[in-house]
Amino acid sequence: GASIRTFDSEVEKLIAFAGDNETVSVDHVKMASEKTKEDPIYEFSNAVGERDVSKAISYLEGLLKANVFPLQILSALSNQIRKMILSKDILRSLSLIKWTKGITYKVFQRSILPEFQEQQHEILLGKVHPFVLFKTLLYSENYSMEELAKGLESCLDADRRLKTSSQNPRL
Repeated sequence: GASIRTFDSEVEKLIAFAGDNETVSVDHVKMASEKTKEDPIYEFSNAVGERDVSKAISYLEGLLKANVFPLQILSALSNQIRKMILSKDILRSLSLIKWTKGITYKVFQRSILPEFQEQQHEILLGKVHPFVLFKTLLYSENYSMEELAKGLESCLDADRRLKTSSQNPRL
């Protein structure tokens, strides 16, 4: 696209994704962008995590124009909120002194990821790429636990209405 801001964001993502490597390779680009090309719903989820309302609404409009089923969009939103709640809770319960707001991916890889792996946090790790885990932990900083809980309640309410009413699903 023509957005310098989006381009800048993608370059930052690639640099973080490349980690300790001194160069960003074609493979890094493919790995980092493969999933979002296939599934633009991740862009929507990321915008919500970033707390970028205008970007989230823009992606939401695009998803609806592409006829993505509203329940699928709501499910992605709920899943993002659940992951942020879990991230926030794990950071709080582990009292990770090494974790600081705005931490870099490089520092995360060296000092925090090994601790997560050692303590086997399967709920967050599972088969998730470490960069995705890192971003979820960063996103959780953008919200209070109360805001996330209220957001999840709102998703539950929207889910009920989608499944039980004749209201236009796009609303």
